Amino acid sequence: MQRNMGFSLLEVLISVAILSIGVLALAGFNGNLYKSVRYSNDRAKAMASAQQLIDNYRALDFAQVISGADTTPGGCNQPSPHRIWTVANVAGTTNIKDMSVYVCWTDVTGVKQEMSFSTQIGVVAVAATATSVPTMPPSSNTPAPCTASTYVDGSSYATGGFVRNLGRKYKCTVGGWCTTGGPYAPGTGWAWQNAWSDEGLCE
Repeated sequence: MQRNMGFSLLEVLISVAILSIGVLALAGFNGNLYKSVRYSNDRAKAMASAQQLIDNYRALDFAQVISGADTTPGGCNQPSPHRIWTVANVAGTTNIKDMSVYVCWTDVTGVKQEMSFSTQIGVVAVAATATSVPTMPPSSNTPAPCTASTYVDGSSYATGGFVRNLGRKYKCTVGGWCTTGGPYAPGTGWAWQNAWSDEGLCE
């Protein structure tokens, strides 16, 4: 008896159907993976934009920390983050403000996304203190040597540490701001008194 070799039409159709199901499942997985990656990327951008706004406001003068919003057109109906922030004085204080940042955008599927952040911004009031000058012995005309290290902008400084800058000695009162430098540079920055106390001459 002669036997026919090969595949029947039914076997071919079944194979094509199974292959199609696998391809469709893979396509659906890739689509969901893309949406998840895009969603995570959008949220990371929103968090970064909110943190940047907060950092910028921390560097401003305390009186300039006020409510506001981005002026970009489209508002929440655009893919890039749109920020709206509100600032309010903390009851019973004069140097602390509550800041809330609302971020919104529209994702690739046309759905509006939202995130909210809250923090506090404040300044440290440094009381002016009189610095006593030690009386040198009559037999000595040489002042006591200043051992404080020279201040370097942007270097790390801990609370209680001493530095020398422009012929004067300064003591760090707020470590985080001492390290920031710039506006908090001892004796030169416009906000240095929030981070340092003047300890007198340092030659």
